[in-house]
Amino acid sequence: MSSDVLVLAECLCDVTEAQVESAKQLNGEELQELNQRRSDLMFELHVALQGNQEFEPAIKQQLTEQAMRLKEAETRLTRIAGIVASSLEGVAPTSNPQTYGRRGRLTY
Repeated sequence: MSSDVLVLAECLCDVTEAQVESAKQLNGEELQELNQRRSDLMFELHVALQGNQEFEPAIKQQLTEQAMRLKEAETRLTRIAGIVASSLEGVAPTSNPQTYGRRGRLTY
């Protein structure tokens, strides 16, 4: 059981690091797929950690390393998301577009 948790933690780190790379490349489609995969892994890990289980010291050490790796990847992902969001704010329209209303006149 503890090796399953370790495998899930490693997969979660891999997916999060792949998210970082996808976000850098602004690859939205791949990022959505990775988001779904990451969500699934988080759920699996949550379920696997239910109960009072003890881990061997070696497994604990490896899990700690994976937790630090995950934290670093999440920090990078958060920074990239913030940069992208602030960049997109600059290109967003500042006024409402002109459209035709119900009476056939331009509205703002």
